[in-house]
Amino acid sequence: MKNIVYLILLAILFSGCALTQINSDKKKPLDEEKIFIKKYKYNLVKNETKDISKQKAIDEIKVLIKKDMINHIKTYIELKDNNITISNYNFIQPKIEIIKESWDNKSYNVKASSKINEKKATQLLIDTIKEISTKKDLIRLNKISQEQEKLLENKNKNISKIEKKLVSQEVIYISKKDELIKLKKELDDINKKLKKELDDINKAKKEISKVKKRVAKLINKACLIKKGMTREEVKNAIGKPTSTDYSSYYYKDIEIHFQVSTKLVDAIRGCK
Repeated sequence: MKNIVYLILLAILFSGCALTQINSDKKKPLDEEKIFIKKYKYNLVKNETKDISKQKAIDEIKVLIKKDMINHIKTYIELKDNNITISNYNFIQPKIEIIKESWDNKSYNVKASSKINEKKATQLLIDTIKEISTKKDLIRLNKISQEQEKLLENKNKNISKIEKKLVSQEVIYISKKDELIKLKKELDDINKKLKKELDDINKAKKEISKVKKRVAKLINKACLIKKGMTREEVKNAIGKPTSTDYSSYYYKDIEIHFQVSTKLVDAIRGCK
């Protein structure tokens, strides 16, 4: 499997290279593409122009990203490399894409990204390593290849299980589709009834609130009247009565009685 061959890359130890044991349970297949992002601030030297400062900043950020890429590959395969120089990784040539840049006449700030095809890079490094690899290295390489093949096989099994589960769920959904539609209709009917009931309740609450306000208003009116007030003072306070007789004024839910001899209020009904 081509994917497995790509994963071989990082296991090779030459004379002078030590490879730690790989825990296959924690490894995963390499991705087709990985993105690296880096920031760099270049402080200009006296008399340098903006263009020169920019180019130096970009050159430096290329070096930094390349180092990150190399360390990423080495970390993945747990390669402790003591003798391999940067020249062994010349196949890694980052193509920089500027994300953000700024210039303040003192320094040039740049933020950039670069992509690497991990599988392709792995294969290129394998080709380089094969030229000096020993028989022992190749045996170890094959072992790692088998481990990676097992990882991929387990991954495919898990994918197959998930696909079967999805198919099963889809069959169940289709078989229950009519029932779900019916239940949805019933739910819609219940929601409509509930909305109507809520509207009725809100309407009743508004009516109750109006009645309470009206009662409170009437009660307040009655309480404005005090014993000893004249008929004129009563009318000024709560308005003209709806009806009268020789000793009383009558309002809705209110009755005010006047003493016959003094013609002053001596009793009030309706103030609570």
